[in-house]
Amino acid sequence: MLAKATVIDATEYKGPVSAKCNGEWGEGYSTDIGAMIESCHDAGEPVPAYCHPCTCRPLKIDPVNLLENATDDMHEAAADQVVDADELVAFITAWNKKQTCVTYYEDWSRVIIIDQLAFDDIMNRAAEPSR
Repeated sequence: MLAKATVIDATEYKGPVSAKCNGEWGEGYSTDIGAMIESCHDAGEPVPAYCHPCTCRPLKIDPVNLLENATDDMHEAAADQVVDADELVAFITAWNKKQTCVTYYEDWSRVIIIDQLAFDDIMNRAAEPSR
């Protein structure tokens, strides 16, 4: 999977990362590459050869799905009998826009190389036939 990942330039990437280290936020996640490296130094851990950028997933409630789930086990016409469904959808849509809660997920399809020599060594060892 690592061999197929798109390489992202470390000097141009700004944003959360994940690596095989404790990370600033724990479980390998950090605000950015600099924070990850600093976290490694502070913890006495080696700086990883590479890390992955993260994708952001904000907190959102799907109002249509919510209504479908609420009426799923009810009688057939239940969904048609919901009063002010549009009002609920509008309220939840506005509520979603106010939310600042986000979660970051590691994007394994992209890689940021921090130490090219160490990364090349990892890739060369991975390419060696198993014994």
